[in-house]
Amino acid sequence: MVNSRLLVAFFAVWTSCSIANPPAKAEDAFSTVKLDPMLKPLTGEKSVIDVVKRHFPNASFLAYGHKIHFEDATQLYLARAIAKVPAPMEPPLVVVRGPRKGGGVWCDISISKGTSKKLPRAEGATVREEFVEHVIYQDLVANNHYLQATVRVTEGTDNNFIEELKSLLQSYGQDLNTKDDAVGARTPYSAVAVFATGRWAEGGARSACPVLKNRQHAKVAIFTRNLTPNVVEMLKEVDTFLEGRSDLKWSFVFVSHENDPTPSENEFETMLDDIRSIAKQAEIDNLSIGLMKRVPEPGGRAKQRLGFVEEGETVVMLIKPPRKKNSYAVTAFKQVFQSADLNDASSIVEALSNSISKIAPGNQ
Repeated sequence: MVNSRLLVAFFAVWTSCSIANPPAKAEDAFSTVKLDPMLKPLTGEKSVIDVVKRHFPNASFLAYGHKIHFEDATQLYLARAIAKVPAPMEPPLVVVRGPRKGGGVWCDISISKGTSKKLPRAEGATVREEFVEHVIYQDLVANNHYLQATVRVTEGTDNNFIEELKSLLQSYGQDLNTKDDAVGARTPYSAVAVFATGRWAEGGARSACPVLKNRQHAKVAIFTRNLTPNVVEMLKEVDTFLEGRSDLKWSFVFVSHENDPTPSENEFETMLDDIRSIAKQAEIDNLSIGLMKRVPEPGGRAKQRLGFVEEGETVVMLIKPPRKKNSYAVTAFKQVFQSADLNDASSIVEALSNSISKIAPGNQ
């Protein structure tokens, strides 16, 4: 049984402390508090403040250490914790801060080491007693970190805010990679594809190691397990962007069957024909599309497994020339997407364009 008098007193003290020490104004928070360098882009030219202020003009902000926080029109609630407990038990009651019923927002954006894929809680929305709580993840693969945003809004709040915030966090994937990633252990630099279309297949289908070959040129590299409709729509958008870009003429798509199982020769030829058909129907002309080479048995120099793209994933990269002659190329941009969620191809193209603009003209 909860002691109501103690609970009321506790709320009174907590609320008075919150009023006496509100989150700092945006201009103060981001300029005076030491912030993790990997969160700096979120306070830059395309700041998270801009998105929040469009929907919550009176929101206040605080940036410190590994976290950015903002809120507007919030109060304290007693709510069930989000936790798994044995039936018929209920999760315990906890004190949380959330938006007022008339409308408001509460949000923490944090950066942590590792990957969000191992976290017990999935991305998405959860309806709690007095508000809706959204969890958004963005993995920063090259840095072995991930962003997590926990956003609480009043039920019925325009979903455009959540979508804008999610899109913004995704767009910072390449900005939060604070150093170039050498094409090596983290990328399939020695993987061989048989190209069915485009410049890599001029004169007929031919094998090539597209990451290492022609590495003196910058190129967009897209790795995927399947050419699903969502992936094809994204490829069309990137292909249009590459129109007339001779500096990116060796850009490619690498489709991996992982030799799991290894297709027969007839199956492999059918898969190549399917790629040609898809490319022709979608009018994909500037991206060469190749299929991972058949390797029936382990051994030799050819990789039997790509070991880079999991089922349902698509990886978009910008590979730029090596710093020194005969050394590995480096990735100037890398993002991992769930193929089923590739709905905003324009943001991918924008991120690629921004990364390409940072490469010196003589180094493309």
